[in-house]
Amino acid sequence: MGDQLNASFQGQSYSARLEGGYRFAVPSVRDAAGITPYAAIQVQDFQTPSCSETDLTGGGLGLSYNAMSGTDTRSELGSRFDDLTTLDNLPLILHAKLAWAHDWVSNPSLNASFQSLPGTSFTVNGAPIPQNSALTSAGAQLFFTPNRSLLAKFDGEFASGSQLYAGSGTLRYTW
Repeated sequence: MGDQLNASFQGQSYSARLEGGYRFAVPSVRDAAGITPYAAIQVQDFQTPSCSETDLTGGGLGLSYNAMSGTDTRSELGSRFDDLTTLDNLPLILHAKLAWAHDWVSNPSLNASFQSLPGTSFTVNGAPIPQNSALTSAGAQLFFTPNRSLLAKFDGEFASGSQLYAGSGTLRYTW
């Protein structure tokens, strides 16, 4: 339609996480593996100010948004697993995690209206966050020296109608 719209705003996100667990050493073939049952609670608050788009061409389709604040509180209950082994005589730590997460989300919507059409407000909803998810993780850390290592990790989050995957690699040097 040829309109050029411009808007600028800064949202703020604040979060905190509390996690606790206890590692139990379990005898294994090579040495002692570890099992760490854990529980966690995480709270995230997201706030956006009210803002309006500027219609640079005068077409009249700019939107105004009301300020919004929403929270997501997540609990996790699960276990982490670790095992020390060797690869070509280099220490290798294998890691895994299996957990259940539950999310409580408040106010996941944003109210908007067309500036040139009073009384045309509508609600915009983002993608819904599943209430219950299975969390998985698998990774390895290979030590070349006591202060140099290579880490690789895969994380997954699985729920009805939602799947998230993430992978990371890190070359670490500590002193």
